[in-house]
Amino acid sequence: MARPDHILIAGGGLIGLMTAWYARRAGYAVTLFEADRVARGASWAGGGVLWPIYPWRYPASVQTAAAAGAALYPALCRELHAATGIECELRRTGAVILDAEEQQRARDWAAEAGHAGSAWRAADIARHLPGSQHRQGFWLPDVAQVRNPRLGRALATAAAMAGVDIRDHCAVTRVQAGADGFEGFETTHGCFRGDAGVVATGAWAGGMPGTHGYAEIRPVKGQMLLLRSRPGALPHILVHDGCYAIPRADGRILIGSTVEESGFDAHPTEAGRRILLAAAAALHAPLADLPIEAQWAGLRPAAPDGEPIVGPLPGCPGVFVNTGHFRNGVACAPAAGQALVQAIDEAAGASRSTSIPR
Repeated sequence: MARPDHILIAGGGLIGLMTAWYARRAGYAVTLFEADRVARGASWAGGGVLWPIYPWRYPASVQTAAAAGAALYPALCRELHAATGIECELRRTGAVILDAEEQQRARDWAAEAGHAGSAWRAADIARHLPGSQHRQGFWLPDVAQVRNPRLGRALATAAAMAGVDIRDHCAVTRVQAGADGFEGFETTHGCFRGDAGVVATGAWAGGMPGTHGYAEIRPVKGQMLLLRSRPGALPHILVHDGCYAIPRADGRILIGSTVEESGFDAHPTEAGRRILLAAAAALHAPLADLPIEAQWAGLRPAAPDGEPIVGPLPGCPGVFVNTGHFRNGVACAPAAGQALVQAIDEAAGASRSTSIPR
């Protein structure tokens, strides 16, 4: 692949935006296309926890990317806030694993990965989580969260300020590639030429015409509830039976999430509402009495083997894929963006600066 100057990115979720951000920092001209509005969809709908729920269940690549992302987020959020004035609410609230059968796994994982962690007994639960029906837990103090809708807005704003050409409401309908590789994107607003193309359309990546079905991605719906509470009422993230409660700084509490194989149907349902209310009560009994403020759903991109697809499209020079992060898109986004830009550099044999051009 010849050294590219202009990168086209299909998909304006956090994965696409992070790719655009790091590509622009590396000196590339970048145009990003989004079928709806940037930083919506699963990027907006998720919980923003910066670690995989039960990380020991995921491939090493996901754990590594999430750990790298957690290390990158503090400086990134400071930079975005300084540039845009948007506070991403990065907070280290810690997480408590409440599943009895998962606590030993959490202990083993923390010891092996070098993370802080300690067992909570009944007295610890009573002190930190008054009213809880649980008698034990495993405490992971380093787990952080970010308010992902604000992160998306800040990232889109800063990327545009840095020179990324963001095209909202402009869907990529086909990747154009000839004998020599990538040529451009066909979109609902016409054809655009570029030197390299990135498919970062999340759950829709698998059906992108022109990619030969390489990205075997399926959509998995996740529904969420937002409960209204007071600041500090729930101090930590709670995890139990695959669900979680995430306390925001303003007192709101997210309950998530369902895992539903329902195709591309992203509508919240009454059945999902009941499941999440039951999950809230199982996580922490006092949550069951809180008023519901909102319910929504998003479609997460799942790969068959759980491994995200980040890198070049085989047999098609100049085309790259960045998707398949499932429930860990927010956590992995910075590392995935950096890795994709590195893959472009390596394919072109380029060595570039890492600062935003003036």
